Amino acid sequence: LCVARASTDIMNNMLQLFRGILFNNVPKALPIAPPSNHPLSFFGGMILMAVPKKRTSYSRSRLRNTHKQLKNIHNMEPCPKCRTMKLRHHICMSCVKAGTFAQL
Repeated sequence: LCVARASTDIMNNMLQLFRGILFNNVPKALPIAPPSNHPLSFFGGMILMAVPKKRTSYSRSRLRNTHKQLKNIHNMEPCPKCRTMKLRHHICMSCVKAGTFAQL
């Protein structure tokens, strides 16, 4: 019952807001557009946003993204039974498929 009442209150508030927008009775708390005398406004209220002057070159972007490179795997070791590479402290999957793995 409380949830239904809360949802109806929310719906009533939304309806009042939309009625105000439709009939040009917009509340003062909701800014629709920046004022036309704003220092960054251009073409009747549109604000200019920051954009890069030049495209980032391939080498510069690669230099910036050096931390995203692949790392070497140090936690691999050969399985003692079948000698295939497996993760440390994990069961060898080739031994599991063959049904010859040892219990840990």
